[in-house]
Amino acid sequence: RRLQLRARLQALREGLPPLGGRCLRRDALELALTDLRLEGHEVHGAADAAAARELLAHLTPDVLVLDHRMPPGPTGLELAEELVAGGVDCRIVIYSNYQSPQLRSRAARIGVPFLAKGNLRTLRGAVRG
Repeated sequence: RRLQLRARLQALREGLPPLGGRCLRRDALELALTDLRLEGHEVHGAADAAAARELLAHLTPDVLVLDHRMPPGPTGLELAEELVAGGVDCRIVIYSNYQSPQLRSRAARIGVPFLAKGNLRTLRGAVRG
């Protein structure tokens, strides 16, 4: 019971809805990572923008998949804008539940697809190119 309460409090601090004591963001990340691994891709996960930057310092991915909401710190779209402006040499895809026209428009301006989370087939297609 205490673990469930801690998980729910953590989810609330991060602005995420709790589900059965588990954080939806981590569950969704693990599902996407597992799905892409099963498709034969080498996959690395990062829970926030700082961890993503750290991975990019050591890896040269073909594709970078970002969620829009990656607390704490910058959003996935802000990170994508930063990386595109810096000339990152990989395709970037945003895979998110947040689907406002403004976010999609900002992503389109920098040439980044903004996909609706939940459709793994669409994500697979975007990763394949």
